[in-house]
Amino acid sequence: MFKGKEKGFTIIEMMIVIVIIGVMTVVVGIKYRDYKDKLTLTRVTREVLTDMRQAKAETKREKERYRVTFNQYGYTVDNIDYETAPPLPISSLSKDFSKILGTTDITLTFDTSPMTFDTAPLRLGWIEGGANNRITITHSNKKIDTNAVIIRRLGTIDIFR
Repeated sequence: MFKGKEKGFTIIEMMIVIVIIGVMTVVVGIKYRDYKDKLTLTRVTREVLTDMRQAKAETKREKERYRVTFNQYGYTVDNIDYETAPPLPISSLSKDFSKILGTTDITLTFDTSPMTFDTAPLRLGWIEGGANNRITITHSNKKIDTNAVIIRRLGTIDIFR
């Protein structure tokens, strides 16, 4: 009947290939989710850093005090000398990352709230009260390291990872 070797794959060989592809898909999917979560954390950290630097710069440029009030999912930046000053680009800025991202995966913890940038001549851009403020940005994915924005009392603002 059959004179030569049959060509093709056996059902066992096909099942092994399907299992290998399935395992690889799961591993890649998990890595992709972690990568996406890390990008989200980096984005939020950079936004916090940029907004804090902008509030400090506006304080120094306009000689007006800016107050930053933090909550679990975001913060508000207000010009507290606004009653006597003309409106500025950052006269009021509010960020709520739970609404921006559509999730509560990102949370902020902080040392001091509210925090005000000083306008006194020798302390221009420093934090009033003279304490450092650490804003820790955490993702609910425990595999992702936390980031922090450090605002030192002398006014330097950096990312700490």
